[in-house]
Amino acid sequence: MILAIVLLAAQSAPSQAPATSPAPAPAAQLLPVQRPGLVVLRGSDAAPLPDAVVEAARTQGGPLRLVLRDGSGADEQRRDPHELALVPHDWIADAPATIERIAHAEAYEFVGGSPYRLLEALYPKKSESRAIQVLRERHRLGRPVIGTGAGAGFVSALSFGLVAERERKERNPRRTDPVASLWTLSILPWALVATDVETAGDFEPFTTALIERHIRTAIFLAPRATLTVDLERGEALVSGSGGVWLFDLKRARRDRTGFQDGRLSRLAAGDAWNVRSRDERLADGALFVPERRLGEPLPVQRALATESLRLGLAQFVHGEDSLPRIVRVVGPDAEWTLTIDADTRLVARTAEEFALADLRIDLRLAPGHTRP
Repeated sequence: MILAIVLLAAQSAPSQAPATSPAPAPAAQLLPVQRPGLVVLRGSDAAPLPDAVVEAARTQGGPLRLVLRDGSGADEQRRDPHELALVPHDWIADAPATIERIAHAEAYEFVGGSPYRLLEALYPKKSESRAIQVLRERHRLGRPVIGTGAGAGFVSALSFGLVAERERKERNPRRTDPVASLWTLSILPWALVATDVETAGDFEPFTTALIERHIRTAIFLAPRATLTVDLERGEALVSGSGGVWLFDLKRARRDRTGFQDGRLSRLAAGDAWNVRSRDERLADGALFVPERRLGEPLPVQRALATESLRLGLAQFVHGEDSLPRIVRVVGPDAEWTLTIDADTRLVARTAEEFALADLRIDLRLAPGHTRP
């Protein structure tokens, strides 16, 4: 009872002004602005770099290239000051000197090498090394990440590697593919990306991944083409020459023998693709309106080759008379059916450069190529 009276008296007593004014509250510390950096996908060293990336890395002589080495003395002799050499199953990815170089780089570039070995170097204990943690952090704060050649697939969600190089052997005896797809860094987390470097003209590993992985977006780059993805704006811009193939399989129906109702866009320099709406923005050019006729089947020695699909697409702009609405590329291994419908747009700019948006694409495998 006495304690309650004392507390009541303390609450009702008038407060006294402090002798001095209170110290100002400490200013709130602002976190760094998190704007993810560009993801730049290049078909090869011959493809251009965006000006923004070149300017960002100019002071340091170029992007920091992350490459594989075997740790031998010969490797040390040819050391490039702009390269960070990684060794599979080694401590280098956690070394303080490695972390410092990554932290101070203005851009990062992966230029290829075995994706299995690169993963072993960046995940030496089957978990993220400090190197990849710092790289991801810096990318979230605006540093660009570049994938060149086979490195373009490595920075995306799925890449390709030689089956003989992976640690876990194939359990299915019917699987004899020498090249297989594998999950990689996923800095560009929603796409399978490949170039002529991995395929060497053979499109079968790429189509196998389209059928089996159930991915919604796949990108194929010509050697001199670049796709620059702004993750914040949700837009991918094409530069260079040769074109970028964009496969949209969000609504495709797939089975062991292929897929139906996919969408294929061939984008050229100046064209863009919106990641969120999945719409293409085509630059200016001459709009083509094909005739309502079935084109003659285009026989090829092997349909599952990049050149065969290029020949099929060229039929829509290089026809001598009226242009077909449907093109069939037929080989002993597979058949592509390319169809222009109400959603398709076709724009030609030069004799060799053209853009296609939302072309319907169907693939049917021959029995010997049906997936096991």
